[in-house]
Amino acid sequence: MNLRLSLKLVIRSVRSRMADVSKFVIKCRSSLHAFVKTRTFALSIYICISMIFVSVAVFNTKIVQVNDGSGSKYIYTFRSDPVSILKQDGITLTSQDEVSMTKFQDNFAKINLFAAFPVKINADGKSQSLLIARGTISEVLQKAGITLGIDDLINQSLDLPVTQDMEIVVNRVAYKTLNQTSEIPFQTISTSSTLLKKGVQRVQVQGKNGQLGTTVKQQYIDGVMTNQQILSQTVISQPVNAQVSIGTAANTPYSLMSPPSSLLLNDKGVPAKFSKVIDAIATAYSYVDGSYTATGNKVRVGYVAVNPNKIPYGSKLYIMSADGSYVYGYAIAADTGGFVYNGSGVDVDLFLSTNHDVDKFGRQRMKIYILS
Repeated sequence: MNLRLSLKLVIRSVRSRMADVSKFVIKCRSSLHAFVKTRTFALSIYICISMIFVSVAVFNTKIVQVNDGSGSKYIYTFRSDPVSILKQDGITLTSQDEVSMTKFQDNFAKINLFAAFPVKINADGKSQSLLIARGTISEVLQKAGITLGIDDLINQSLDLPVTQDMEIVVNRVAYKTLNQTSEIPFQTISTSSTLLKKGVQRVQVQGKNGQLGTTVKQQYIDGVMTNQQILSQTVISQPVNAQVSIGTAANTPYSLMSPPSSLLLNDKGVPAKFSKVIDAIATAYSYVDGSYTATGNKVRVGYVAVNPNKIPYGSKLYIMSADGSYVYGYAIAADTGGFVYNGSGVDVDLFLSTNHDVDKFGRQRMKIYILS
């Protein structure tokens, strides 16, 4: 019973207080309605709304520093995506441009913009222009699909950063090793001969070129040979020098006996050096094969018969006519002529190879040059 009574008292008290509050609200409502209709209220509302918008703008505005290599600028934005931020500033990116952006800290971030530019590449006979935002020469070549050989040349350093309007030139280098054969020219050795008429030349030994093997290394740049280096040389065969005899005799000598090297003829075909000269009467003779001279030598052209009391056996002689029309040539005193005993006045008897030559020669005046 006491509980019910207590509840009733509480309910009555609450109802009483609510009635008092209602009366107060009704009383204030009329005053509030009058305030709302005033300019002061309208201005207060505008100021509050403006402050709210300003506060929202201040707390949500982001500052972005844009660096593009030529300088920096600041963009104020509500956006967070770098592409949208740049587009807001009128910057439209291409597929070759590169952009990097830092994270926002206290509504501040940085954008690094790398705008693509053309780089000219000349390689393999072709020229191409490649758009690239950044990178090294090596990276540009890789992007262009150009691989450098170990010997290839390039006009830029591979680790050099690319720049605006840069031109890259690649030259392909190749090497070839070849074995070549060339001739070694023979030399012509000329010697004077008392066995030939002056001006007459006779080839004693035919000349023959030798062969030289050469290994060379050739350098080609873009297909054009630019350098050649000799690596080695080997003589395959030695050349054979030609040997030519040039006549110095006044006429073709009858005797082909080889003279000593000391026998030299002057421009008239006369021995340049001699110990004595004899104006002689000469005849000729011929023996059958197998005959021997008084000194025991087998007769041959070049052995002549003399008076050993005037011209000792073994004396080296050069016999010719005074006008040079007939030249017996080099001879050796090796026999005794019958004229020594018959008083014919003959000084020398020349051995000729045939009786016909003997008859043709007959008796002539000759000069005997005693060489030794």
